[in-house]
Amino acid sequence: MWRAVSRPPLNVVERYTSKTAYWNTYNLTLVELAYRAAYADSPLDTAARLASWVLSHVSYRVHLGRAGSDRALIRVFGGYTIQGDCVEVADVYVTMARALGLPARTAYGVLLTSYSQRMWLNMTTVAEEGEALLQHWGGHMWPQVYIPPYGWVDVDMLDGMSTNVGVYSARHIVFGVEETKYYGSALTSSCIPSYLDLEYIEYEFRGVKL
Repeated sequence: MWRAVSRPPLNVVERYTSKTAYWNTYNLTLVELAYRAAYADSPLDTAARLASWVLSHVSYRVHLGRAGSDRALIRVFGGYTIQGDCVEVADVYVTMARALGLPARTAYGVLLTSYSQRMWLNMTTVAEEGEALLQHWGGHMWPQVYIPPYGWVDVDMLDGMSTNVGVYSARHIVFGVEETKYYGSALTSSCIPSYLDLEYIEYEFRGVKL
Protein backbone atom coordinates (compact mmCIF):
# COMPACT_ATOMS: atom_id res chain seq x y z
CA MET A 1 0.00 0.00 0.00
CA TRP A 2 2.93 2.36 0.63
CA ARG A 3 4.75 1.78 -2.64
CA ALA A 4 3.48 5.00 -4.23
CA VAL A 5 4.24 7.30 -1.28
CA SER A 6 6.61 7.53 1.64
CA ARG A 7 5.67 5.67 4.79
CA PRO A 8 4.37 7.53 7.86
CA PRO A 9 6.77 8.12 10.78
CA LEU A 10 7.28 5.03 12.92
CA ASN A 11 5.79 6.65 16.03
CA VAL A 12 2.60 7.45 14.09
CA VAL A 13 2.33 3.88 12.82
CA GLU A 14 2.91 2.37 16.27
CA ARG A 15 0.35 4.60 17.99
CA TYR A 16 -2.37 4.77 15.36
CA THR A 17 -2.52 1.21 14.04
CA SER A 18 -2.76 -0.53 17.42
CA LYS A 19 -5.72 -2.14 19.17
CA THR A 20 -7.76 -0.15 21.71
CA ALA A 21 -10.90 -0.76 23.74
CA TYR A 22 -13.14 0.53 20.93
CA TRP A 23 -10.98 -0.42 17.94
CA ASN A 24 -10.35 -4.16 17.98
CA THR A 25 -7.83 -4.69 15.20
CA TYR A 26 -7.67 -8.38 16.17
CA ASN A 27 -11.27 -8.96 15.13
CA LEU A 28 -10.74 -11.39 12.25
CA THR A 29 -14.07 -10.55 10.64
CA LEU A 30 -13.22 -6.86 10.45
CA VAL A 31 -9.70 -7.63 9.23
CA GLU A 32 -10.97 -9.91 6.46
CA LEU A 33 -13.65 -7.44 5.40
CA ALA A 34 -11.10 -4.61 5.34
CA TYR A 35 -8.69 -6.45 3.05
CA ARG A 36 -11.46 -7.69 0.80
CA ALA A 37 -13.14 -4.30 0.44
CA ALA A 38 -10.40 -1.72 0.61
CA TYR A 39 -6.80 -2.87 0.16
CA ALA A 40 -5.18 -0.90 -2.67
CA ASP A 41 -1.78 0.12 -3.99
CA SER A 42 -1.97 3.59 -2.45
CA PRO A 43 -3.17 4.73 1.00
CA LEU A 44 -5.43 7.36 -0.58
CA ASP A 45 -7.19 4.71 -2.67
CA THR A 46 -7.43 2.49 0.40
CA ALA A 47 -9.04 5.30 2.42
CA ALA A 48 -11.55 5.99 -0.37
CA ARG A 49 -12.46 2.34 -0.92
CA LEU A 50 -12.92 1.82 2.79
CA ALA A 51 -15.13 4.91 3.05
CA SER A 52 -17.27 3.64 0.19
CA TRP A 53 -17.66 0.21 1.80
CA VAL A 54 -18.51 1.59 5.24
CA LEU A 55 -21.01 4.06 3.81
CA SER A 56 -22.79 1.34 1.85
CA HIS A 57 -23.23 -0.76 5.01
CA VAL A 58 -24.52 1.88 7.45
CA SER A 59 -27.82 1.29 9.24
CA TYR A 60 -28.11 4.65 10.97
CA ARG A 61 -29.79 4.98 14.34
CA VAL A 62 -29.10 7.11 17.40
CA HIS A 63 -27.06 5.16 19.94
CA LEU A 64 -26.84 6.58 23.45
CA GLY A 65 -23.71 4.71 24.47
CA ARG A 66 -20.63 3.69 22.55
CA ALA A 67 -20.68 0.20 21.09
CA GLY A 68 -17.15 0.02 19.70
CA SER A 69 -16.35 -1.67 16.41
CA ASP A 70 -17.00 -5.22 17.64
CA ARG A 71 -20.61 -4.58 18.60
CA ALA A 72 -21.33 -2.02 15.87
CA LEU A 73 -20.76 -4.58 13.10
CA ILE A 74 -23.86 -6.78 12.95
CA ARG A 75 -24.26 -9.98 10.94
CA VAL A 76 -27.41 -9.88 8.80
CA PHE A 77 -28.83 -12.03 6.04
CA GLY A 78 -26.44 -11.78 3.12
CA GLY A 79 -23.66 -9.91 4.88
CA TYR A 80 -23.02 -7.25 7.51
CA THR A 81 -24.38 -3.90 8.59
CA ILE A 82 -22.91 -1.14 10.76
CA GLN A 83 -25.55 -0.21 13.31
CA GLY A 84 -25.39 3.05 15.23
CA ASP A 85 -24.68 6.74 14.73
CA CYS A 86 -21.57 8.69 13.75
CA VAL A 87 -19.59 7.21 16.64
CA GLU A 88 -20.11 3.61 15.56
CA VAL A 89 -19.46 4.48 11.91
CA ALA A 90 -16.19 6.18 12.88
CA ASP A 91 -15.16 3.31 15.16
CA VAL A 92 -15.65 0.69 12.44
CA TYR A 93 -13.80 2.79 9.88
CA VAL A 94 -10.86 3.43 12.21
CA THR A 95 -10.62 -0.24 13.17
CA MET A 96 -10.61 -1.42 9.56
CA ALA A 97 -8.11 1.25 8.51
CA ARG A 98 -5.76 0.28 11.33
CA ALA A 99 -6.12 -3.39 10.42
CA LEU A 100 -4.86 -2.47 6.95
CA GLY A 101 -1.86 -0.64 8.39
CA LEU A 102 -3.32 2.80 7.65
CA PRO A 103 -2.90 5.07 10.72
CA ALA A 104 -6.32 6.29 11.84
CA ARG A 105 -8.00 8.12 14.71
CA THR A 106 -11.23 10.01 15.39
CA ALA A 107 -11.95 13.72 15.57
CA TYR A 108 -14.96 14.93 17.54
CA GLY A 109 -16.92 18.14 17.93
CA VAL A 110 -20.04 19.43 16.20
CA LEU A 111 -21.25 19.61 12.61
CA LEU A 112 -23.24 22.73 11.81
CA THR A 113 -26.11 22.76 9.34
CA SER A 114 -25.73 26.54 8.98
CA TYR A 115 -23.09 29.06 9.99
CA SER A 116 -25.39 30.71 12.55
CA GLN A 117 -26.93 28.09 14.77
CA ARG A 118 -27.99 27.33 18.33
CA MET A 119 -27.58 23.78 19.63
CA TRP A 120 -28.89 22.46 22.91
CA LEU A 121 -29.25 19.17 24.72
CA ASN A 122 -31.17 18.19 27.84
CA MET A 123 -29.44 15.14 29.26
CA THR A 124 -32.54 14.12 31.22
CA THR A 125 -34.65 13.66 28.07
CA VAL A 126 -32.24 12.22 25.52
CA ALA A 127 -33.49 8.65 25.91
CA GLU A 128 -37.06 9.65 25.08
CA GLU A 129 -36.11 11.91 22.16
CA GLY A 130 -34.34 9.37 19.98
CA GLU A 131 -33.64 10.75 16.51
CA ALA A 132 -35.55 13.94 17.36
CA LEU A 133 -32.22 14.98 18.89
CA LEU A 134 -30.98 15.70 15.40
CA GLN A 135 -33.33 18.67 15.16
CA HIS A 136 -31.42 20.61 17.81
CA TRP A 137 -28.14 18.81 18.40
CA GLY A 138 -25.18 18.34 16.08
CA GLY A 139 -22.57 16.52 18.14
CA HIS A 140 -20.38 14.64 15.69
CA MET A 141 -17.46 12.26 15.33
CA TRP A 142 -15.58 11.31 12.17
CA PRO A 143 -12.39 9.45 11.19
CA GLN A 144 -9.03 10.85 10.17
CA VAL A 145 -6.28 8.89 8.40
CA TYR A 146 -2.59 9.75 8.15
CA ILE A 147 -1.35 9.93 4.56
CA PRO A 148 2.06 11.41 3.65
CA PRO A 149 2.76 14.08 2.54
CA TYR A 150 -0.62 15.53 3.59
CA GLY A 151 -0.66 14.44 7.23
CA TRP A 152 -4.04 13.87 8.86
CA VAL A 153 -6.86 13.66 6.31
CA ASP A 154 -10.53 13.91 7.31
CA VAL A 155 -13.01 11.25 6.16
CA ASP A 156 -16.57 12.26 7.02
CA MET A 157 -18.93 9.87 5.27
CA LEU A 158 -22.07 11.06 7.04
CA ASP A 159 -21.77 14.67 5.87
CA GLY A 160 -23.97 14.43 2.79
CA MET A 161 -23.67 10.62 2.79
CA SER A 162 -20.60 10.61 0.55
CA THR A 163 -17.07 9.20 0.82
CA ASN A 164 -15.61 12.69 1.45
CA VAL A 165 -11.96 11.69 1.74
CA GLY A 166 -10.02 14.90 2.29
CA VAL A 167 -13.17 17.02 2.31
CA TYR A 168 -13.32 19.35 5.29
CA SER A 169 -15.67 22.29 5.74
CA ALA A 170 -15.95 25.27 8.07
CA ARG A 171 -19.12 23.63 9.40
CA HIS A 172 -16.94 21.10 11.24
CA ILE A 173 -16.07 22.47 14.67
CA VAL A 174 -13.31 20.30 16.16
CA PHE A 175 -13.08 19.96 19.94
CA GLY A 176 -10.38 17.31 20.02
CA VAL A 177 -9.03 14.03 18.69
CA GLU A 178 -8.91 10.49 20.08
CA GLU A 179 -9.16 11.15 23.80
CA THR A 180 -8.94 8.25 26.24
CA LYS A 181 -11.96 9.56 28.15
CA TYR A 182 -14.96 10.30 25.95
CA TYR A 183 -18.19 11.58 27.41
CA GLY A 184 -20.86 9.36 25.88
CA SER A 185 -22.17 9.45 22.34
CA ALA A 186 -21.44 12.35 20.03
CA LEU A 187 -25.18 12.90 19.66
CA THR A 188 -25.97 12.88 23.35
CA SER A 189 -23.07 14.64 25.00
CA SER A 190 -21.00 17.77 24.95
CA CYS A 191 -18.31 16.00 22.90
CA ILE A 192 -15.82 17.20 25.49
CA PRO A 193 -13.72 14.66 27.44
CA SER A 194 -15.11 15.11 30.92
CA TYR A 195 -15.57 13.55 34.32
CA LEU A 196 -18.50 15.84 35.12
CA ASP A 197 -22.17 14.86 35.18
CA LEU A 198 -23.82 17.34 32.82
CA GLU A 199 -27.56 17.94 32.71
CA TYR A 200 -27.89 20.65 30.08
CA ILE A 201 -25.60 21.77 27.26
CA GLU A 202 -26.00 24.67 24.87
CA TYR A 203 -23.84 26.17 22.13
CA GLU A 204 -24.45 29.18 19.94
CA PHE A 205 -22.53 29.73 16.71
CA ARG A 206 -22.67 33.06 14.94
CA GLY A 207 -21.61 33.37 11.34
CA VAL A 208 -19.19 36.07 10.26
CA LYS A 209 -18.72 37.78 6.93
CA LEU A 210 -15.33 37.01 5.42
